[in-house]
Amino acid sequence: MLNIDSNYHTHIWLCRHAIGDIDDYVDRAIELGYKEIGISDHVPLIDEIEKKLVTRRMTKEEYRTIYLPSLARAKKKYQGKIVLYSALEAEYFEAMHELYPQMLNEVDYLILGQHYLPLTQGRFFSVYDKMTPARLDVYAQTVTKALNTGWFTILAHPDIYLFNNPDWNAYAIKIAEQIIDACIANDVYLEMNANGIRKRSFLNPEGEIVYRYPRLEFWRLVRSKGAKVIINDDCHLVEHLHDQATLTAYQMAEAIGIKYSTRITLPTANEKENNV
Repeated sequence: MLNIDSNYHTHIWLCRHAIGDIDDYVDRAIELGYKEIGISDHVPLIDEIEKKLVTRRMTKEEYRTIYLPSLARAKKKYQGKIVLYSALEAEYFEAMHELYPQMLNEVDYLILGQHYLPLTQGRFFSVYDKMTPARLDVYAQTVTKALNTGWFTILAHPDIYLFNNPDWNAYAIKIAEQIIDACIANDVYLEMNANGIRKRSFLNPEGEIVYRYPRLEFWRLVRSKGAKVIINDDCHLVEHLHDQATLTAYQMAEAIGIKYSTRITLPTANEKENNV
């Protein structure tokens, strides 16, 4: 019997690629019998980065005038009904280094979700692109550097670097080991992300059905290393909460033999202060 009563990765309309407000997701979580939910929309980007990326996030003004006040209001409204956490999902960019500790002091936790990475001459590439060995190295190095700051509680979809790289080869394993080891060293949860299950699957050379993420071979390696794991819906629609993809993610973890957590341990005020 699967015990699914929490989700720590939830997006709302402010990110421009999700539908629904905080109350929509929290009301649905309560209907499902969830005990805890975290709202974790994407951080606002600084102008010099946003203008170079094919993405849009909430603005800095929306973060201050809508996101934070709405979370504070919702925490009061739902007190005693469900535990509601405030959070942000962020890429790690050197140019924003000074902003992360400030944001961490304004929310309960940060999720690292590295969708974009730096190239030369101030350009960026996406993890959804074809990843060369050099780009794979940049992914692993950037994730490791971010985790070493101590600011992040969860590493979202750590295996997303395999999205357009179906081969599970020696280089893919090398990158996986670096990422997993960085999570272990920094006491960070590796997130098995159900959103990848909502995308196309394919057959690996062994004839097993695998997803672009969560990637079966990656998570077998996670199990062998004994890293901390959390399973999240990564909701962009209210209907994503506890949907078939969520059930499949939990079933996948059970089949692999992963010992996953159903609750996260949040950074204390002292830990936040020490990491600033």
